[in-house]
Amino acid sequence: MTQNLFSIRNMQTDGKKTFLHDIFYDTIENTFPIKHKFLQELTHDVAQLSLLLTKDRSMRKAVYLNDNAALNAYLRYFLPWNVYRLCKLNLKEMLNIKNGDTIVDLGAGPLTMVLALRTAMPELLNLKLNFFCIDKNMKIMESGKKLFYALDLKSGESANWNITLIKGGFGERFSIPKANLLCALNVCNEIFWNIHQADIPSLAIAAKKQVAYFSSLVTANGKVFVVEPGVPRCGQFLSLMRNSFLYDTDSFKIEAPCTHEKACPQSGGKRGSKWCHFTFSTTDAPDKLCALSAACALSKERASLSFLLAAKNLNTCACGAGTGGTIPLRITSDIIQLPSYLTGRYACYEGGLALVCGTKSKIEKYTCGTLLQAPLQCSITKQIDKKSGAFIGHL
Repeated sequence: MTQNLFSIRNMQTDGKKTFLHDIFYDTIENTFPIKHKFLQELTHDVAQLSLLLTKDRSMRKAVYLNDNAALNAYLRYFLPWNVYRLCKLNLKEMLNIKNGDTIVDLGAGPLTMVLALRTAMPELLNLKLNFFCIDKNMKIMESGKKLFYALDLKSGESANWNITLIKGGFGERFSIPKANLLCALNVCNEIFWNIHQADIPSLAIAAKKQVAYFSSLVTANGKVFVVEPGVPRCGQFLSLMRNSFLYDTDSFKIEAPCTHEKACPQSGGKRGSKWCHFTFSTTDAPDKLCALSAACALSKERASLSFLLAAKNLNTCACGAGTGGTIPLRITSDIIQLPSYLTGRYACYEGGLALVCGTKSKIEKYTCGTLLQAPLQCSITKQIDKKSGAFIGHL
């Protein structure tokens, strides 16, 4: 039987707002106030920064966030959206952080991972944790640390965390303790984006180098948590990293999100191909953040991410095989209305992409990220969905 190491959370359960809604976004506005004349330019600045982070990457300077306009745009738009995406994952079950743990965050930016843990897991505040946050841009890290302590004041809850900021680049060696948890959020794409997506050998070499680097920075039982945007090229690289964790090392196993340890059937990266990512509705996102997104013509009705959690020296694999002829499936999409009055969701399994179909009442019970555990009354047929190329399974 497989383990459900992660799931997608509702950030506004039963109509009640969470810390992310009540405190987080307001604290950003209060900690980094903008004069009215500059506030009018915020939507333009967010849109411009969005282009620099996507289409106009080649025009981006190494320390582009030192510019005040770009910094304000990042803190008010990109930071809260990144924290929101991370908080949608059940980080408590996935990461299993313990008292005294050392957490290293590579490419930390405005301490996105630290802020996400504080937001999603307030029970960690009483633990003694040591964070080493590393980034080429000290200014953006200092802004994140300022926000962290402002959240302490606003919430009335002080964290027993030691946060050390280190100026340095991805791939460098640092005189720091080995990590119980190593995090790399939205930084691997800085490594592989300039490699052509069809150049699989070069991408595989880059993935192998990153895995070797990550492995050198964690303890004998440490974990590596890699998160990237939910786009094909990122899914492709994570698939290659997954292969390297499994086949180029003798100590790593994949804890999430995979249901198996076979070769990844979703290599992604090519036009029309599929890739590993998780998509969810943003109806539970903070209202102010959604309003800013709309004003910037960047409305997000759905958000997505790709991620990988690998662990050293697990006694048993977190993945598992089904029993009684069944196959573990991981739901990867929101609800899809299908012909013939059926409802469906896409899922991943050892054979690739599946379209899980059934009545609306059955399919609604599962959310993006749900692991359908054995025993499961689902048969993966030879029937192919014409739109996606997925095998069709019936609940």
